[in-house]
Amino acid sequence: MSGRPTRVLVAGAGGTLGRLMAAELQRRVCEVRAIVRKKRSANERLSDDVREVQALAPGAWRGVCDDVDVVLSSLGASVAPTPFVGWRPYTRVDAPANLALLEEATRARVRRFVYVSLIGGDTSRHLDYSEGHERVVDALRASSLSAKVLRPTGFFAAMTAIVDFARRGPVPVIGDGHWPTNPVDERDLAELAVAEALTEDPSYRETDIGGPETFTRREIAELAFAALGRRPRLLHVPAAVMRASGHALRVANPRAGHFVLFATHIMTHDCLATPRGERRLCDAFAEYVRPKT
Repeated sequence: MSGRPTRVLVAGAGGTLGRLMAAELQRRVCEVRAIVRKKRSANERLSDDVREVQALAPGAWRGVCDDVDVVLSSLGASVAPTPFVGWRPYTRVDAPANLALLEEATRARVRRFVYVSLIGGDTSRHLDYSEGHERVVDALRASSLSAKVLRPTGFFAAMTAIVDFARRGPVPVIGDGHWPTNPVDERDLAELAVAEALTEDPSYRETDIGGPETFTRREIAELAFAALGRRPRLLHVPAAVMRASGHALRVANPRAGHFVLFATHIMTHDCLATPRGERRLCDAFAEYVRPKT
């Protein structure tokens, strides 16, 4: 490596987790090559080397991994169930984009490829969202590269939407809300992902990552109301209704429909991982509702 800092390519650097990973890498004095979809909307502080890549375009990744030591990918389609962020399902975005990146990383002989997947994806491959990730995991497992797969639970950032629901009225809870999960702060996940990327270990490994506290889905909704200083108001929605809605939505927007089906699944099953983070959900909610100065 000629004494230079480790050079890490961050794919998906325009997203919440990608930005945090890029910042953590710079804090550790690494050289960051930030890959974004639209350079004009990227944060200038991501890196001195920000590159715009249309991930599904033929040949788009050619040369991107040259002189790179490690690839760290959280690349994937938006999980916002809205027609304004795209319609193609995850198996037609997440999988082919990351597989093309892996092919280029293999050609460039990078030392390590770290991929952020999801907890439980290997047992829910009937869902398009899970399958889009697991095809990448399959390829990494068979790859000649040193590959690591991170399997986190839900992010705190995604759960702030529950606070927004609580501001407007009742919070919908799928089923009776008794299924447990231990969500993780995306800052903790970014730190753990970077640590994995910089650890010299040639073996293939999968690591599950959760937060320090376990809640039922109902308790998370109640925590959102507590952050606002309000009495909890919950609206229980049958899982069957959500699944029917997801299948119907697929006709108009396949990606949004598939995400509704995935969200319904994880909210009606255990979603637990080894506690590794340190930050607490109540603090994240309190920070979210605090007036910005």
